[in-house]
Amino acid sequence: SGPAERLAVTFTSGLKDGNGAPIALTVAAILGAPRQSASINALNGSWHGVAVVLDRPAMVDFADGGLAVQDVAAHLGGGPVTASGRLLPRLALIADARDIPLGAFKDLLPEEGVQGKLSLHAALTGTFAAPQGEVTLEGRELRAAFSSRSLPPATLDARALLHGDGAGVTAALAAGNAVYLDVKGDAPLAADRPMALHAAGSTDLALLDPLVAAAGRRVRGTLTLDADIAGTFAAPRIRGTGKLTGGDVQDYAQGARVQAIEAALEADGT
Repeated sequence: SGPAERLAVTFTSGLKDGNGAPIALTVAAILGAPRQSASINALNGSWHGVAVVLDRPAMVDFADGGLAVQDVAAHLGGGPVTASGRLLPRLALIADARDIPLGAFKDLLPEEGVQGKLSLHAALTGTFAAPQGEVTLEGRELRAAFSSRSLPPATLDARALLHGDGAGVTAALAAGNAVYLDVKGDAPLAADRPMALHAAGSTDLALLDPLVAAAGRRVRGTLTLDADIAGTFAAPRIRGTGKLTGGDVQDYAQGARVQAIEAALEADGT
C-alpha cells in the first residue's frame, strides 16, 4: 500500500523445509525510491523452534546493484546479533553474535543435546568469492548429550584469518584436564582445495561413561593424538600417532577386567 516512492509491504510465508517442518516468517518494510533502499520495520521468524526477531528498524540499501545493511539488531534463539556494512559488490561488513544459547537449537539437533553459549565476531572485506578479514568464535559452558556429568563443561576458542581461497586457523577445545584439542594450520574454503592442518590433544576416556555405563561397562585411560592433516576435506590424508596409556576396561556383567593397557597407533594415508 501507499505511493510508489514509499511503498509499505507486508510479507508472510508459510513455507516448509524438505522434511515438512514449518518455516514461519513475517516481514514489514517500507520501500524507498525504486530499487534504492528499504526500511525493515519488523521481522519475526522461526524454524525448528529457533526464533529470530528484529529488535529495531534496519536499513537496507540496494542502489546500483549493490547491497548494504545498516544498524541491523536482532535476537537469534534469545541471543543478540548485530550487523552493519556492505555485502555487494564488495564486502565491508562487521557482524557480531553474543551468547547464543545452544539449548534453543534442541529441536534442530535433538540427539546431540547441545548446551552452552556461542559468540562470534566477523570483520570481512574482499568479496564473497574471495573473502578477507578475521572471524573469531568462542564457546562457553559447552556440553552434549554424551558428555559425562563428572567432567567439567568445555570451552572453545577459534580464530580464522581469511585470505581469499582459504584461512589460517587456530582453534582450542578444552574441558578441564580431561579433554584438550589444539588445531592449527591452513584450511581451504572449498572442499576440493588442499589443507595443511596439525592437530594435537589428549582425552580422558572417562568421558565415555554415558555411552558404556548403561551396558555395565567402564573404560579408563588417556588417549593422546599428534597428527598432520593434508589432502582435501573430501579425501583427507592423515599422518601421525595416537597413544593409549593407563588403559582399563571392566565388564561388570561378565566379571571381566583388563588393566594396564598400552597401545600405539600410527597413521599414514587416506
